[in-house]
Amino acid sequence: MFGYVKPVPAELLVREYDFYRAVYCGICRCMRRYTGRLSALSLTYDSVFCALVRMMLSDESCRSGRCRCALHPCRGKHCVQENPTLVYTARAFAVLAYGKYCDERADRRGLSRIPLWFAGPVLRHAARRAAMPELLTGMQEELHRLHRLEAENCASVDCVADCSGRLLSRFFSQDLPAGKQKIASDIGFHLGRFIAVADAAEDLEADIRQSNYNPLHAAGNTELNENLRARLHASLTMELSMLEEGLQCLPLAQYAAAGNILKNIVCLGLPERIRFLVSGKDPQGETI
Repeated sequence: MFGYVKPVPAELLVREYDFYRAVYCGICRCMRRYTGRLSALSLTYDSVFCALVRMMLSDESCRSGRCRCALHPCRGKHCVQENPTLVYTARAFAVLAYGKYCDERADRRGLSRIPLWFAGPVLRHAARRAAMPELLTGMQEELHRLHRLEAENCASVDCVADCSGRLLSRFFSQDLPAGKQKIASDIGFHLGRFIAVADAAEDLEADIRQSNYNPLHAAGNTELNENLRARLHASLTMELSMLEEGLQCLPLAQYAAAGNILKNIVCLGLPERIRFLVSGKDPQGETI
């Protein structure tokens, strides 16, 4: 969930985009306070999606004000003030960043592991300070399943995607009221599956060159040919439709700005991320 879940800013109202950035700043400030100043360097805008979903389900008010940070010391920034959802998101994403580190540490070889030597202690310390043992244990269980699939050279994209789906399902739904956990869980599950399949498609050719595991390659695919692109796009479009159904269970009318941001991400931002499957260009934008 690092770098995928973003809106298309040009399609948001100015006040909506300002609110989107203010939520991010609020999560960042909470992360600096609860999991360590350096841990905030691992935060991405993807976290805003989770925060908005949980904020709407928790019926929390969003008061905002001006704040300053180390990156913008000379001018104030619009920032949503600390609330339980922002604190949860900050702590959960510290755990998630540590999980990403563990996954990359297992996958990388040789000199590519050097940057991880520096990041490891910071991310490990942040995950410990997050104090979310259930979430950490659940994440480690899914990573263990994923590593087992990699060791077996599993050719099922669905099995890999389900690991990612269950992982994000936990992150989105933990500690919510029982009646609302199912909504957040479904949204997290389909988002996780989307990210896993899109990531496999985007990395296929690079993984083949670097001899890394990729379920699409394990299934016998050696390139993103037209037929494979069409099948993957159809599968990802189905996940997006399930995500849209999940959004309809949220109180979108009550939280207009947050609702418009979420719809922008699901209906515009995520489809834009997989446009390479139908545009005739590779993920880096080069014409094939």
